[in-house]
Amino acid sequence: MLDCSRRLGLAMNTVKRYARAATPERIQRVPKYRTGMVGSYRDHLRARREQQLGVGATALLGEIRALGHNGSQNLFVRYLTRGGTSTSIRTSRHVGPLDCC
Repeated sequence: MLDCSRRLGLAMNTVKRYARAATPERIQRVPKYRTGMVGSYRDHLRARREQQLGVGATALLGEIRALGHNGSQNLFVRYLTRGGTSTSIRTSRHVGPLDCC
């Protein structure tokens, strides 16, 4: 197995998993995509972005918190900056606590 691992350029655990598999179908893994905490509010965020182009991240976070979102502000900003809504949303460099807003 070590020789196979080196020749194929695969990790040893991968070669072991392939060797244990009874059929080729057992080797394939279907990726599991989850919605995530912020992803379930994606439609609302996109609709708000279309209504008002200049809406900021702080206002959007306040809106989805009113709808029941209980995730952190950091999680929300990461979702936006990684293209979770597939449109750019203005985020500020310094993001403070939002509980007062």
